Amino acid sequence: MNTPSADATAPPTRRRAAKAVNYAEPKLNTKLRQAETSAKAPKAPKEAPKEAKAPKAAPVKKSINAAKKRAKAEAADDTEAAAAKPEAAVAESAAAVPMAAITPIANPEGLSEYELERKARIERNEAFMASLGLGGGLAAVDEGKRKAASQRGVSRKRAKKAPSEPPRRSQRVQGIGADGAQLPANFREPTAYVPQGAWESRPRNVEDVPLLADDEDDDAAAAETAAKRGAIVAALAAKEAKKPSAMEVMDAKAYRASLQSFALKEADVAKVTKDRTYSLAWLPSTDKLLIAAGDKSGRVGLWDVDDADGETCCAQFSDLHARPLTALAWRGAQLYSGGYDSFVRRTDFSEGSLRSAVVADYENDDCDDLTHWCLRDDVLWGAHKCGGLSRHDVREPAGSKKFVADAHGKKVAHVAVRPGRAEVATSSNDGELKLWDVRKLGKKPTPLAVMGHDKSIHGFDFSPDGMTACSVSYDNTVAFWDLSKKIPTAVKVRHDNHTGRYLTPFKPVFDAHAPSPVLVVGSMAKPRAIDVVQAAAPHYLIKLNDGMGVFHAVTSIHAVHPFVHAIAGANNSGRVSLWRK
Repeated sequence: MNTPSADATAPPTRRRAAKAVNYAEPKLNTKLRQAETSAKAPKAPKEAPKEAKAPKAAPVKKSINAAKKRAKAEAADDTEAAAAKPEAAVAESAAAVPMAAITPIANPEGLSEYELERKARIERNEAFMASLGLGGGLAAVDEGKRKAASQRGVSRKRAKKAPSEPPRRSQRVQGIGADGAQLPANFREPTAYVPQGAWESRPRNVEDVPLLADDEDDDAAAAETAAKRGAIVAALAAKEAKKPSAMEVMDAKAYRASLQSFALKEADVAKVTKDRTYSLAWLPSTDKLLIAAGDKSGRVGLWDVDDADGETCCAQFSDLHARPLTALAWRGAQLYSGGYDSFVRRTDFSEGSLRSAVVADYENDDCDDLTHWCLRDDVLWGAHKCGGLSRHDVREPAGSKKFVADAHGKKVAHVAVRPGRAEVATSSNDGELKLWDVRKLGKKPTPLAVMGHDKSIHGFDFSPDGMTACSVSYDNTVAFWDLSKKIPTAVKVRHDNHTGRYLTPFKPVFDAHAPSPVLVVGSMAKPRAIDVVQAAAPHYLIKLNDGMGVFHAVTSIHAVHPFVHAIAGANNSGRVSLWRK
């Protein structure tokens, strides 16, 4: 039978004091060892002068004894303190245990320390962005496999290839000459590469052409599809002409709430054209959402947004142009289209037999390639590669001589008419935005105002009241110009505009529903988004994004519906995305 130890039979108070003494003994031993070490190896004294004698070293034995006495005195003090407060000594010993051993970190995903810190930072930033009302979506990014692109819209059917026959081999490949004689073993046929222009594969056609939809088996079916689409457009235009819709301008609170309610549904993404989109234009109607798009190869696409059938909601027309369509414009049921092939067409959807006619041809004029154009009433303003600004009345013959003014020293990239004023503006690769009085245009006119960037300007737009202009430049800024002053002043906002070679340059557009000048422009940031920018701070109202769910491509061209608050954006694959409530 085991007999209890003296500690076990002692009263509780004495047991706690004994534990405290045991806890203090290691400290005493540690201090004694430190004292012996320091006594055996004393620090070397400073070198004495040559005349003075070196001081005698203290006896090692006396130093050790003195150090031991000091250590015992300190240990005795610790023992008395521990005996007086044993609970504090026990708590101190428990605190010496590593925290990770008694409080395990919750990490069911097995993340590393860096990943846990990154996750916490993302959650904190998300909460901060939400508190500012700027949306968010960073934490919602799915780093896995993204969803496939929308298959609604233009058909991507490929013609079935005929069964392949056994490959034929020419006489040259077989080593036989034209006369039937065997060619020498080292024979090499001379070859010469003749480069072909990028746009020569489709000829330039300025004749009147019937409107035939693509992806149909024959011309009759193509004409029938075009007629159905034309009937929809004509009915909407006729109704709009009888009772014009009013534009809704919201107050600041309602506008912000409207933007925050925007969402992108999978059914609101459709492939409207086959190639990269260069232009967009909404049909001005509240009864049905219908938008036109122009692409790099001159195709015109129409998307009936309210058509739930993904196969019939879009129609595409390829016979109208052969080069990029830089601008589109609706006038009732008439759609104007034009671009780099240097002519502008008018397609009237209200006629029984749909045909498209050229209303302006710049091929034999004093100006070269048409880079951009705009229409105001019956006057067509054109921007040209030579730096010229042209004017043409669409009621005159298409080939009649146009007025051309020397506006810039380099290519004019964009032209627009200022609302409510007899003024027109042009932007150029020389980095200047110029404002002109149309009543004083001559061969070498003087601009009313000149606004500049450090690099070329992609495009610009006027606010609905005409008092603000906004320009987007390769110098990575978005500039808001105050035109109420004689010398316009600018508020420049930093914005990444380097779209590169394979993306359409950003074209800004004002949102007419905003109470103050607010701009809609593309974004190079990730997750992919649309930037809504204003001149006042904070400059970025919101970044429209869905966390790379459906929206995962840069949209360079945008259009805001004039009557319904909805924003459409087009990307390089010809897909159009619609953001709305």
